[in-house]
Amino acid sequence: MSIDFTILCTQSPERFLRKRTDWFKWSARARSGSFGGMSLGWAELEDTDPLPEPEWAERVVAVIRANGRLSDDTYDDFDSWTRALADATHGAVYSHPSGRFTHIWADADPKRTAARTRELLDAGDFAGLAAWIRELVAAQRRAVNAAGSQLHWIGEVAIPMIERRVAAGDAASAPAIVALHDVLGGRPDPGPIDALVLAAAALPGLAGDRAIQTKAAALEERRLRAEAAAAPLPADLPALQRLLDDALGGDPAALARLDRFTGYELDDSDIRQKLVIALAKSGRELPISLSCRLIEHIYHVPELQSPAKRKAFVARGSLARQIAERLAERERRTEDDRRARTRQIAERTAEYDALYGRDRKRPRLPDDLVALIRRGQLTAALAAYRERFPALAAQAAQAIEDARAYFAPNAAPPE
Repeated sequence: MSIDFTILCTQSPERFLRKRTDWFKWSARARSGSFGGMSLGWAELEDTDPLPEPEWAERVVAVIRANGRLSDDTYDDFDSWTRALADATHGAVYSHPSGRFTHIWADADPKRTAARTRELLDAGDFAGLAAWIRELVAAQRRAVNAAGSQLHWIGEVAIPMIERRVAAGDAASAPAIVALHDVLGGRPDPGPIDALVLAAAALPGLAGDRAIQTKAAALEERRLRAEAAAAPLPADLPALQRLLDDALGGDPAALARLDRFTGYELDDSDIRQKLVIALAKSGRELPISLSCRLIEHIYHVPELQSPAKRKAFVARGSLARQIAERLAERERRTEDDRRARTRQIAERTAEYDALYGRDRKRPRLPDDLVALIRRGQLTAALAAYRERFPALAAQAAQAIEDARAYFAPNAAPPE
């Protein structure tokens, strides 16, 4: 099976192609050669050739097409050679079998990367810096190259420079901040880029910038949740009352702690249930949406099993009434589930009685005989059973009768 590769070159490959290897042969006059079992040819860019980005159409000066077969001995060497060719010509390698670029050159020199970053920032070209960052992100996703390193080098230079601009009240750097945060933000531990987003969001000139404000809101929410995860949860009724007061007052930190208290990740659910029961006994009235969250994890309260105690509990207020209704509903569902399970067991027992006999000593009744019984052909089923199990001929009539009683109760017994 033949495989194809296309190597795009944005600089002339002529000098690179002069270098011979054990596998590589090239004729400059014919502009063709070979690498092991692969045929190589120099061509011009065609409209159908794949491109990493549309603007590459104006940058590509030569295309090396490779077609043929690779052995286990030559595949790795050919892969390394095509990558080296792409790096030498600032190009890219496209694999037709995989349908994607396997390598795209990136300017991986830290000094040149830093210099270009400073040049863009000094010129105030924040949109240009953002576009460069997005281009590197796209390259990183499509191929294995040095784009990831470049993005970090850009951040090391750009973040301190933009911090100074933001501190001076300059809101023009918003596009670059958003692009940098898309790449370097969102880490478990907040970093400089996260602090930069929050500082930028506080600028009057960016109050209406949707991208900056959305990122700042997400960072603030993450901070509050981290603090809520580290803060102690209510240990007694007064602490729970204070938490509810703060949450109802709109305190974001209290709302985050309340989310944790009512969530599924809480380790000690017994303490939560005791506190909610104590809260209900106190007569505290709450909005229905909040009370529903508080009682969601209450499943069984031993002290409220007595009808008299439950009636007295219900009189304490709406929260107590909701808890009692929830417990009653769970008890009803539990009883319904128990009855359904009992019916299921009974039905399965009757089916097995029909198939194996009540003592479970007969072989399973074959499906074709069951089909005859379902159609009411009991005489045929009896004859087939005796033929199939001659040693059980004496039990044949009982076996068919047991099966008829379950699978065809309205059919007349065989004569």
